[in-house]
Amino acid sequence: MAPAPLSLGQVAGPLKIRSRLLGAELWLVPEDYAGPALDAPAYTAAECRLLVALQPEAGQLRAIHLVKEHFAGELVEDEAEAGELLARYRLLEKELAAGGGSEAEFLRLARRLGQTLDQSEEQ
Repeated sequence: MAPAPLSLGQVAGPLKIRSRLLGAELWLVPEDYAGPALDAPAYTAAECRLLVALQPEAGQLRAIHLVKEHFAGELVEDEAEAGELLARYRLLEKELAAGGGSEAEFLRLARRLGQTLDQSEEQ
């Protein structure tokens, strides 16, 4: 068995984990995963980072997981604003990883993205 990756960016192939919070199994997969179907919902590193930035409550996280499980879906930007926010989030995330960018702006953007996703839920 290969050693577990130290960061999400190091996930080179499907990695199955058991989440105590979710009470379920899930897969961590590389961004470009195109392998065979998996027996549990799969999350990419980008999806995990988005969830960490949004800081959903346990019940909200379970709801997201349930939707992924039953609809074989993925977290995507549905509206133009959410798409723009997510693109800015990813760019700022790269800048921060490279030692630049503003952590305060990153947190403001994550909050705004969370609000946008909450508004989508209410509609």
